[in-house]
Amino acid sequence: MIAFDKEGETPLNDISGLKLKKITSRKELDEAEAQNILKAYIKYTLSSSKLQKKQKELLG
Repeated sequence: MIAFDKEGETPLNDISGLKLKKITSRKELDEAEAQNILKAYIKYTLSSSKLQKKQKELLG
């Protein structure tokens, strides 16, 4: 059974195989998810070339 710490939160003991193996703590998981959300937000909502250039500076 998958146990969630908080409702709607990605479980730390994810059995889907989607979570990176190097993530072993809630803090690491939260940080990885925050980075992915930011990348998606920038990619799909901010499309000007100036913002895309800033994205590359910030995220590599």
